[in-house]
Amino acid sequence: MKRAQSHIEVIISFVIFIGFVVFFMIFLNPFVKTQEKINENIKDILINEISSNIGKMSVIGGSGGHSYSVPFGYPKHVDVITNQNGKLKCMIYFSNEVFLNNIQTCNFNTYEFGVYYDEDFAVYEKIEALVDEYNQNYDVLKERLGINKDFAIEFLYLNKTEIFNIENKVPGKNINIESENIPLRMINKEGNVNEIIFNLRKW
Repeated sequence: MKRAQSHIEVIISFVIFIGFVVFFMIFLNPFVKTQEKINENIKDILINEISSNIGKMSVIGGSGGHSYSVPFGYPKHVDVITNQNGKLKCMIYFSNEVFLNNIQTCNFNTYEFGVYYDEDFAVYEKIEALVDEYNQNYDVLKERLGINKDFAIEFLYLNKTEIFNIENKVPGKNINIESENIPLRMINKEGNVNEIIFNLRKW
């Protein structure tokens, strides 16, 4: 009887031990958490490298009692648009980093300000610089950005057309490769905005 009880206690202890090991591997495994953090860091580092914060405000003519001209002296891009009511609308983009071309004069006899807001955009020229460095100095790029893992990048329009020619650095079939499609809004120095997909693969 005592021997049977001893066997039961051993089995119970073994089951508890196995349960603890499984719990540790699933929920507390520091290696998994570190890998997840590294993977997220790669994405954040690359997106930060190609992005800028850009402000946007509209000015609509014909709604107020004062004249307004877009002032110069800071980086901006101005689009002059005709809205549905036939009134002129200026869309003004502000940036401290992006040199925005196509600056136009926006003169109104009367005007009304719209809402100002800012947004993080991927910038075409910054992506272009990243791609050039990726193609020509991959190891230097990794060191400069502090990235230890290998990765591959691709930028596509929503119709799957490639935006840049990028060297394929993906290894053979025996490597476990993680892939993620990240939607971004991209602006260029002419002020044109496109919805794009940033495909990031890492291993």
